[in-house]
Amino acid sequence: MINWIISFLYYICSFFCHQLPERSFYIAGFKLPVCSRCTGVYVGAFFAYLVLPFIFKCSKKTIGVLDTILFTAPLAIDGVLQLYGLGWRNNWTRFITGVLASSGTIFFTVPLFSSLLEKIDIEVKVHDYCWLRTLAVNCILVLLFSLSLILAAMALNNFICFITLSMFLAYYVILHNIIAPVAVVVILIFYV
Repeated sequence: MINWIISFLYYICSFFCHQLPERSFYIAGFKLPVCSRCTGVYVGAFFAYLVLPFIFKCSKKTIGVLDTILFTAPLAIDGVLQLYGLGWRNNWTRFITGVLASSGTIFFTVPLFSSLLEKIDIEVKVHDYCWLRTLAVNCILVLLFSLSLILAAMALNNFICFITLSMFLAYYVILHNIIAPVAVVVILIFYV
């Protein structure tokens, strides 16, 4: 029964991740169902959603496009370097770049999408110092939460941690790759 559950989780995630063993974290001798970069993306997304209500601490509700790109650029650079066999990277750099990219993207797209639905009023600029400071603090906070979760799971190193984290990752794979895009399209078609 347990092997069937693990195989099912791997199968679900296989549509969205290469799952290479050398690029994945292991807990209790089991490989997580997504690579370390995808683990960073999904764990970072989870904590970004938790921090999101506190994102607009500046008096103005302004988001900066280039400021947000600063947090997604490391993932792109790491991916390109990896593609050409250049640079130094390991599973931890992949994880960290995944966390920064997902949290930066969520902190940008969710408020932007909310403004399209007229839930909040925001201004989009090329650069905004207040946004950059807010984004940096919150992305670092998300990174610390994400690292704490993975390090705690690895330190406990038991099957319960593995299966719980694997189910969480499979849920976020489905949420971010299937449910969220369909929901956005439906909302845009019927409400905008």
